[in-house]
Amino acid sequence: MVQQMEAGSSVRDKVNWPRIDADAHVVETEHTWDYMEPSESKYRPVQVAPIDNPRGRAQWMIEGELRGPGSRPPARSWGISVRPRAPELEDVEARLQHMDEIGTDVQVMHNTLFGSSSMGKFRPEVELALYRSWNRWVADATRESQGRLRWSALLPVQTTDEAVREMEWAVQHGACAVFMPPIGVFGLLTNPEYYPVYEAAERLNVPITVHVGNADRTLADMFRPGRVPGASPFTTVKIFVIACCHAVLNSSIQSTFPRLRWGFLEAGAGWVPHVVHDLAARSAYGADSGESTRAANLGPNVLADSRVYAAYETYEDLDYILRYAGEDNLVIATDYGHTGQTAVTDALVQLTERGNRGDVDPAVVDKILRKNPATLFGLENWRPSN
Repeated sequence: MVQQMEAGSSVRDKVNWPRIDADAHVVETEHTWDYMEPSESKYRPVQVAPIDNPRGRAQWMIEGELRGPGSRPPARSWGISVRPRAPELEDVEARLQHMDEIGTDVQVMHNTLFGSSSMGKFRPEVELALYRSWNRWVADATRESQGRLRWSALLPVQTTDEAVREMEWAVQHGACAVFMPPIGVFGLLTNPEYYPVYEAAERLNVPITVHVGNADRTLADMFRPGRVPGASPFTTVKIFVIACCHAVLNSSIQSTFPRLRWGFLEAGAGWVPHVVHDLAARSAYGADSGESTRAANLGPNVLADSRVYAAYETYEDLDYILRYAGEDNLVIATDYGHTGQTAVTDALVQLTERGNRGDVDPAVVDKILRKNPATLFGLENWRPSN
C-alpha cells in the first residue's frame, strides 16, 4: 500500500495511479519540421546519410553543420524490438498497444536530436523555429493518445518571453515537463540566466527534466569516443547530469524556487550515494573552515527535501541506492526507441517481477512505478482521457 497519502485522497485513488515510464523517446523525422513558419524554412534541418556506410546512422544538417542523430534502423533494446514506426510517432496506436504489453500506462517522452552531445548552441532565431516546430509536431501526433503519451517541452531559453509563452502553450497541449541538457546554452543549469524558465515552470507545476545532452560542443569534443582513448557516452553526456544534480543540491535554487521539481534522467541513480557522501563531506569541511556551502543546510533526506528525482536503471544495485536516495525519489525508465546500455524496453515489467518475487518490497516497487513519477510530473490526478 502506498504510504503518505495526500489529504483528501483515497487509497483507491493512489492504487490507481498510472505506471509511468519516466524516460521514453521520440525520433524526429522530416515531418517534425513541417510546423515551421514559411519565413523559417531556411532553418529547416535536412537528413544526410553517411557516404562511407550506406547502412549507418544519418545525421541532421542544420545551418551547414552536422548535428545530432537522424533516423535509424528499427530500434532494439537488449534484444527486444520496439514497434516499427512507433518511435517516430508514425504509428501511435502500435506504440500504445506495445505499452500495454510492457506494463506501461503513461510514457513521458523526450526528444532524440536535441539530447545529443554534438548538438551545440543555435542562434536564438534558429532555436525558436526548431523548438516551436518540434513541440507542435509532438502535440499533434499525440493528441489522440488519451493522455498516455506525455512529453517534455523544448524551450528557446535565449529568448525569455518566447520561452515562457512556449512553455504555457506546451503545457496546455500535453507537455508535463521541460527538457534541459545539464550543460545548456548558458552553461550549467544553476546559472541565474535560466531563472525565468524556472519561475514559469514552478508556476505551471511542471518539473525541469535534466536529460543527457550537451549544448557546448567544444566541451563534448574533449571527451568524445573515437578521439580520446576510453571515452564513451558516460564521459560525453552522463557525467554532466551527475555534476548538474550536485550543483543543484549545493546551490540556492531550491530555496529560490521552493516548489520546483527536478528529474535527472538517463544517467542511472547509482551515483546518488557518492553525491550524498560528497555533500556531507563538504558540509563538514565548510563548518571547520568557515567556508559557506549549501551542503551545510542539507538534511538526511537530501533528495526529498530538494524535490529531486533520479531514474534508476535495472542493472544497478537498487538496495544500496535506496539507502541514500530514499523510497520517494526514484523513478524508472525504458529509454523506449533508443538503443544501448540504458535501453531496457521491459524495465517496468522487470521491476514488477522483482516485487512479485519479494526481491524488492512491493510497496517500494509501487512507489517507483507509480507514486514517485506521478508526483514528479504532476500526474497525480491522471486518468485516461476520451
